[in-house]
Amino acid sequence: MTRQVLIVEDDANMRAMLAVSLQRRGYEAVGCDGAATGLAALSQNPFDCVVTDINMRGTDGIALCSEIAKSHPALPVIVITAFGSMDTAIAALRAGAVDFLPKPFEIDAFTAAVDKALEPRTAGKNGTGDDLPTDDHFVTLDDLERRYILRVVEALNGNRSLAAQTLGLDRKTLYRKLLLYSGQTKVRSRSSQQPAENANAEEK
Repeated sequence: MTRQVLIVEDDANMRAMLAVSLQRRGYEAVGCDGAATGLAALSQNPFDCVVTDINMRGTDGIALCSEIAKSHPALPVIVITAFGSMDTAIAALRAGAVDFLPKPFEIDAFTAAVDKALEPRTAGKNGTGDDLPTDDHFVTLDDLERRYILRVVEALNGNRSLAAQTLGLDRKTLYRKLLLYSGQTKVRSRSSQQPAENANAEEK
């Protein structure tokens, strides 16, 4: 069965471009020009994923995320944010979004985010298999900040100087955060390997 994706975007050109990119990957894409029409579409059709811009006329994307979380709690929502607006991205994730894309983004990154959102999810409504904690009570601002900073650095092809400028951080602060995140990733990797190593030891 073809997966259906609802695109809520008040910019007609952006809406059309996103729809075409999804259709080329075999999805069925339906576009709406605002939160009200998006909610109306959701009440009439079963969608597998929603993509919404944050900054729209009338009801914004964060409020839309909240409404969808109440009425369709299992429906993954991806939000599109202005580049560098970390607070907005965090607010959207707190409202129920599973992922975000800072503008500008590559179309491949967009379609990959949709593919990922539609994978079987094991991390609750605030994640799609990422290394965010699975219990909402343990999803901290530090977790969300880390996720956002790494996404911006990735979008800028690893250009840390430009990422620091975009994020409003001085370079030393960004470098320290990236070093910290790198250490956390190594610790998680070792922790995930430990059970398997223990099991092998017990077998011996």
